[in-house]
Amino acid sequence: MKYYIVGKTSEKGPTYEDSGDLNSYYELGWELMMTRVRVKKMKHLGIFKDEDVVVTTNDERKFLYTTEFNNVISWSEFINLGVNDNIVDLVNLSITDNHQDMINDVIQDDDLINKLCSFEVDSETKLKIKDKFVCLQFRKRVHSSERNIDEEKFKDILNLITENYGLDVYVMGFGSEMFCDNKKIFYANLQQFTTLINDENCILFYSTMSGVAHLSNFFTSKKTKHIVNDISNCWNSSLKNHPLYMGEIFNYVKANIEIVQSYQNIDFYKNILTNLLN
Repeated sequence: MKYYIVGKTSEKGPTYEDSGDLNSYYELGWELMMTRVRVKKMKHLGIFKDEDVVVTTNDERKFLYTTEFNNVISWSEFINLGVNDNIVDLVNLSITDNHQDMINDVIQDDDLINKLCSFEVDSETKLKIKDKFVCLQFRKRVHSSERNIDEEKFKDILNLITENYGLDVYVMGFGSEMFCDNKKIFYANLQQFTTLINDENCILFYSTMSGVAHLSNFFTSKKTKHIVNDISNCWNSSLKNHPLYMGEIFNYVKANIEIVQSYQNIDFYKNILTNLLN
């Protein structure tokens, strides 16, 4: 039996997991685009055996693996086991090898792509979906704070959606609970949020240029418009095929993704919603 490390969380900073050190807290975007792809590819090629164990960052991310792997545990569960050998540290590998193999290796095997695009759906969330809705990610972290969204601007988008268009909104991200009224605005954890953006009734998915954005490469419905708000203008054309910057070649489900730099006025979102609903 081997233990494949695809995520870690051994330190907590002032705002939850905010160390900025990938060996202390493995960011969601890195796990989605690096270690998760690697371990699924290894299983596809027969390297990963049925008795082997996937070690993910935390309980919230287990659903990303449970459709393909029999044994999935969190980092904290792994630490409690006291295992010292038979460890394959894909996290450390992804940091030290500068992920060049990932940049140069676009997967074209349809069977493997289907496996990459599989996840354990939250059945309760799925059953509740009846009408069109919107999913928004709120980001407020100490790490890379330049990518955070201003609270007032986020409220403006929420108000536009709920008051002008009467749509329900599901929000996720540390601190996003403060916007919820449980009437039109609801909190969703990562599995629930992934289930929601995977549904064709989700007309709009808004995120910053962060780990959550990479969910679209594998899970977003083709009927969903995804706006990636690059608030800090970190993206440029040289990154168009980079796995950690929403590289186009890694959009395996061919999701409708648009990267928008800087803040946009409220009319920008009004025009998008109007077009989506017509």
